[in-house]
Amino acid sequence: MSAGKLIKWVRWHERYLVVYSQSLAVSMIRGQQQRINSVQTALNKLAAKPEADREHLSQ
Repeated sequence: MSAGKLIKWVRWHERYLVVYSQSLAVSMIRGQQQRINSVQTALNKLAAKPEADREHLSQ
């Protein structure tokens, strides 16, 4: 950089807009709970019959 050029610093600030929707939050929680329940049901089925599943997987 030559001696005749100046270094110019730029500073900026970012702003965020946060919007909260009660109905969206309830909907997302309900969907997550349904996914958790279906995974729990699948895990319970696997735990109930591990030998049958092992035979099925080895075929």
